[in-house]
Amino acid sequence: MAIAHTTGGEATGKGFYRGRHTYVEELGEKVDNSKDNLLLVLGPRRIGKTSIVKQFFLERNEDETDPGAYIYIYIPKIKNLVEFYEKAIDEINKSLAEFSKYSKLRDLVRGSRLKAAINGVQDTIKNLSIAGHGITLKDADKWEQYTSLVASLRNEFLSVIMAFEKKKVVLGFDEVPEAIHYLLKNKHGKEEVELWLEHLRELRHCAESKDMITVILFGSVNMKLTLEKIGQTKAINDNFNITVRPLEIEMVKELFWDLVDTLRLKILEDNQCEVNTFLEKMFTISSPWAIQNFLDKFRPPQQNNQLKEALQCAYLELFDIVGGVRYINERLDRYYCKEGNEDRIKMIKILLKYFAQQHVDNQIEVVEDAALCAWAAKELEIDRERYNELIDILLLDNMIYREGSGLSIKNTVERNFWYYRLVGSCKF
Repeated sequence: MAIAHTTGGEATGKGFYRGRHTYVEELGEKVDNSKDNLLLVLGPRRIGKTSIVKQFFLERNEDETDPGAYIYIYIPKIKNLVEFYEKAIDEINKSLAEFSKYSKLRDLVRGSRLKAAINGVQDTIKNLSIAGHGITLKDADKWEQYTSLVASLRNEFLSVIMAFEKKKVVLGFDEVPEAIHYLLKNKHGKEEVELWLEHLRELRHCAESKDMITVILFGSVNMKLTLEKIGQTKAINDNFNITVRPLEIEMVKELFWDLVDTLRLKILEDNQCEVNTFLEKMFTISSPWAIQNFLDKFRPPQQNNQLKEALQCAYLELFDIVGGVRYINERLDRYYCKEGNEDRIKMIKILLKYFAQQHVDNQIEVVEDAALCAWAAKELEIDRERYNELIDILLLDNMIYREGSGLSIKNTVERNFWYYRLVGSCKF
């Protein structure tokens, strides 16, 4: 049966494929039954975290028997807490516009109490911005004044949530680790991150709201490692985790052929054996994003004998899609480092080349950390501290993953990308 979406976008909607709907169900079980009300959705970039959360919210908002309101909030870049609340309110307003299509939530769109609460937050934000608070904080007195003001802003934000008058309000904050790294660039960055996480804890544990609010945090940068690096182990321990993993080959095939059915690509349907052989070699484990965009880039050839070349071309074009495979320079400048990036990039590429060659040439799936460290000390002439810094960057950006005492690249497309870029032929 064809699924109800095509290539080039998020895999959401009624036909959300079975390979990811198990995570939707797990998320629902955690929201309904867990005693805590903080969930972390973990996993690499383009693996389906946002699609899973959005699909869960869609199904719950459509469900007339569910007593809750489910709100997606996108916050990739915030300079301070004032901007966080401003973006959160903007996203709530967007959700209210969408709620009109759900009969159980239409009253919220018209509710004067909710509108009044939202207007109150917006007025406070405007006054804070005019006064310059949260824009440039140069001295301790101003910082203390600022923290006091944003505490009142947090209370007004809570009043917005309470004005929903629902038994359950679930807030899904997307790109949280990215937002943390942006905040850390501020003069009081670490203090502001700690204050932000404390605000989230207070929202969740407030006596009047703790049984109503559930917070879901997710994003592309490694959530757990980000929190560990800023000493926020409580935030890690005080939650339930859902880890979204790459698709195994059988699920890759299921999604691929459902998409082919949707797109009516006859030349692929007529050559299933050849296409499956290609999938089994190039998509052993992969992200839904890679499969969808592979088909988006596929150009059906005129002749069957040109199919192999068309498949190869589409696969290689995956590497040039913005937002997919990793762009080291951009990520380093944006999140992790201030100086010396050129040297870091050179060393990171050497490490990635080593990983890719071990995977592709030697079929070694997990490179032991001790062996890799010894190799890096010899080949890169770096000490353990420098090695740990480079590995942390790779782990933070989900380029590699820790498995027991070793490290690996999980996504077949990512692995082949680095092999192709740093070694040579993709070995089709």
